[in-house]
Amino acid sequence: MKELIYSLLSHLGGSFHNVLAYSVTLFFRARSSVINFLPQKVPSAAARKTESLKPEKLNSSHACVHPDVVKISFFLREPIQAASKLLCENRVFLAKVENLRNTVQASKTAFEYVQSIQTPQHSHISKLLIEDNRSRIVASFHFGNFVYGINKYLCFQADISKTLVLSQTELGNACIENMASAFGDKGIRLENQVLLDQIDVCGLSQFLRQAGRSLVMFADLPRGFGETVAVEFLGRQASFSKSIALLSLANSVPILPLVCFDRGGSCQLETGRQIEPRIGKGESRADAIVRMTRLQIDFFEYFFNRHKEQWRYLYLLPEYFAEGSLR
Repeated sequence: MKELIYSLLSHLGGSFHNVLAYSVTLFFRARSSVINFLPQKVPSAAARKTESLKPEKLNSSHACVHPDVVKISFFLREPIQAASKLLCENRVFLAKVENLRNTVQASKTAFEYVQSIQTPQHSHISKLLIEDNRSRIVASFHFGNFVYGINKYLCFQADISKTLVLSQTELGNACIENMASAFGDKGIRLENQVLLDQIDVCGLSQFLRQAGRSLVMFADLPRGFGETVAVEFLGRQASFSKSIALLSLANSVPILPLVCFDRGGSCQLETGRQIEPRIGKGESRADAIVRMTRLQIDFFEYFFNRHKEQWRYLYLLPEYFAEGSLR
């Protein structure tokens, strides 16, 4: 498929299509940095760790033991016992979120849950979308109840049909039913989803070049999901995907960081400062990509430091750092 698209683009000509061809290259390099409402596929090493931590593989005597707890405690700068407790809290939290997402909820339960999501930036978000009608990439994170949080943000848009969600797998029936119960006509549906093996890459770029569109992607995937750049995270150099910054620059669309988190028993939605698709004075394209990626991770780190147990990839934390970081 990739070769066919390259072949077609080579016959189109013109500077506009050259940019599209460049976008194709970026997309296929970064194709794994996508939103997935179902469990994410992880690298083989990580998959083995995940398999070993499934409930049926554990017994009550070591229910929260993790093979990398020492490394995780090191990068968190926490005692091993504290890190182990945090991993236990993480498992409990993720199980609760998974239940809300992929187990059919009563319509009243789903609706009331969404009504309880706090959006202290309501006026700011509404003003941004009204005054700045450019398309944008929503840089989300596997944090808190991120599926409901993303959909809550998308309710600010007048037309849900102007949203694309890039996924590796099709939405499950339970998730679709819950979104419909919670958000009505503005709930994410299959029509908003684009699967990677069915993607029309030129169409994706054209989609972003229209006004008022939203493309939802994740900024926090671990190693093995596309090309990365090194940015500071938790006081050390860590690797994060550069695909969102690449797509932003290639298509001249801004990035809006978005996070959803539980706070005192209630869910809250926060957006960061919009990141503009520009190369600064004296910057190279590579410098701009690093800076734009760092701004996304700086935003995420603020919330991570306050609610570590809510990150889906906490158990993979060591994967983000270079081998020589354990010193």
